[in-house]
Amino acid sequence: MKKLVLLFFLSFFSYEIFASHVAGATIYYDPISSNQYRVTLVLYRDCSGITLGITSAPITWRSRCGQQGTFNVNLQSTGSTNRALPDECKLNLPPTTCEGGTRYGLEKFVFSGIWTVPTNVPFNCRQFVFGHQVQCCRNTNATTNSADAYVESYLNDTLVPKNSNARSQNFYLPGYCAGQPIEFDLGPFDPDRDSLSFFMIPAKTGPGAYNTNATGVNVLYNAGRTFQAPIALQPGTNIRIDSTRGIMYITPTPAIQIGIFAFMVQDWRLTKVDSATGQKTWVLAGTNNLDLQYYFQNTPAYCDNVRPNFRPNNFTVDCFTDSIALTFNVDVTCNTVTTDATEFRLLAPSNQQIPMLWAQPILCNQISSPGIFKTRNMLLKFRNPLNRNGVYKLYVKKGRDGDTFGNKCKKFMNEFDTIRIVVNNCYEYNDPQDLLNVTVDSITNKGVFVEWADPSAALDYNYFKSFNIYKKAAASDPWSLIHEEKNPAVRTFKDNDINVDKDTALYTITVTLKTGVETPINDSIYNIHFTYDPNNVPDEFKANISWNQYVGWNAPSYTVQISPEFTPPAFTTTSPVINTTSLGDSLVKPLEAGKYLVRVISDQVGGAQKRTYSNWVGFEVPVRQLKTYNVITPNGDGANDLFEIDGLQFWPRTKLTIYNRWGQAVYKSEDYRNDWGTDAAEGTYFYLVEPSNGKNLQGVLKVVK
Repeated sequence: MKKLVLLFFLSFFSYEIFASHVAGATIYYDPISSNQYRVTLVLYRDCSGITLGITSAPITWRSRCGQQGTFNVNLQSTGSTNRALPDECKLNLPPTTCEGGTRYGLEKFVFSGIWTVPTNVPFNCRQFVFGHQVQCCRNTNATTNSADAYVESYLNDTLVPKNSNARSQNFYLPGYCAGQPIEFDLGPFDPDRDSLSFFMIPAKTGPGAYNTNATGVNVLYNAGRTFQAPIALQPGTNIRIDSTRGIMYITPTPAIQIGIFAFMVQDWRLTKVDSATGQKTWVLAGTNNLDLQYYFQNTPAYCDNVRPNFRPNNFTVDCFTDSIALTFNVDVTCNTVTTDATEFRLLAPSNQQIPMLWAQPILCNQISSPGIFKTRNMLLKFRNPLNRNGVYKLYVKKGRDGDTFGNKCKKFMNEFDTIRIVVNNCYEYNDPQDLLNVTVDSITNKGVFVEWADPSAALDYNYFKSFNIYKKAAASDPWSLIHEEKNPAVRTFKDNDINVDKDTALYTITVTLKTGVETPINDSIYNIHFTYDPNNVPDEFKANISWNQYVGWNAPSYTVQISPEFTPPAFTTTSPVINTTSLGDSLVKPLEAGKYLVRVISDQVGGAQKRTYSNWVGFEVPVRQLKTYNVITPNGDGANDLFEIDGLQFWPRTKLTIYNRWGQAVYKSEDYRNDWGTDAAEGTYFYLVEPSNGKNLQGVLKVVK
């Protein structure tokens, strides 16, 4: 990553506490040729102190290898600064000391000069530190025991292209609203677009040994003060630094106080990327130091220049709260509050977004500018009450008006500032629901029944709203709500919107409470879809059958059932019995011609003895023609000894009657099995074949021995 070093010395005083003249300093540089740099020193003086009285200033330089020297930078321009306060913030304020008044003001001095890299410094030593010892004095009421101030910057002159170090784009006047959260955006900027890193360091009183990180002589802070907390802070707060953007967040105590703040910014340059590993090499290109003395007081205009935020930013509320009163740390103009609450996003503990209803500023009072109204309070209404225990997150976004909440100084609240709302005392029931069975309607073969268990005893039915049945075609699909059962005594639902002969669906169930809380999805079950393929087995007397796995209970086994096609069907276990734990088998078709239905069932072992049914599939056993012969030779040679009827196996319960030539019945069977003829006397006979469901056959039969 890229880094940058920056250190400012700025002294911020009010007109009530006078300084000599020093209010701040910084050094930055820019290359103008291969061996020359323009070095710039910026100083600020307090206009209530003595005049600066100089037209040039000395800059020292030191190399990595010990070479050193001094050169001067000359005064280029002067001017007062008041740019931290927009015009709206200056209403009714007296002029500054720079303008002949009494309010605190600063004057800016810019010194500039050309420095040529000395030829006696070897290339490997061309890493330099520029320094300036600020002439006289810090404010004696600040939080240090030293009146001296020193700033410096580091330059790595071995890089190509040459480096420009970072500098601050923003300058702030010293009066800040004591006791309020304050955001200082120093706006560190690097002309080379190197990567920046911003942090606090101790303020300095003079130079030390050569070092790239400004290890000069540290100031002595007063008792109880450090460079990380130069002033008294509100209890429970610390100074927070945004290291990449150069922003400091601080909440001082309400007391009037002056503190010395020192910062460093480093700029880091990316010099190499390994093509094989992607490893990046960064080199420190330059630094800049900044030392600031901030003055904190309660001037109203300065308070209006503080970025708004909410205080407190943590709330604890009871269940079913549907609104919350918010308080700003400073006044905001009422016209920056959009009534449709589009500046807010509210997330439930589950991260589900809860819609807003409206926002309303409370007690808008007109301020000095005509037609401008301000407030510190707002009422926010939620569309749905907060009905689940846990932490809700309310954060700020730009609304439909294009901004957040702003004050008359045009300071707007940061996006994503977050408020934590802790909700307590909600009735809780989060038990997943037990889905007992999913089965095709066994009577009509249309629709699927979903059956679920009685919820646990932990459910208080006073809060019950509905059972929710969800459905989807595939595991990767989103759930669709197909039914809300509001009768707490009902435990089944029939889904008629499914073609069981073609489709499977995955079902699950939840419970929704009157609070709006819905229990999590637990288990889900597919209905069994049975398929029949009569053409996949060469043997015309068999057919392949298969089905999907059923997960309604552990280790399911399956039984195939068959029924003649009539209404209602009378399914019985197939013969031979097909009982398997696999998901398919070969079905032996019935011998008797006719139309049939076939399905698969699975029974739960133990417990409630539940059964799930698949869809049923129809198939037909075709009529097989019977064929008779008119001669038999029962001579014991094993050939043509019996009166055999071809295809008789497909016609169970077929009757056979044999008559002699005088018309007398010599043999009769109600269920002939191709077994007559062994003991028959030689002669001529007549036969009558009567199938159980078919056309009779008759003819002459000769027995020859």
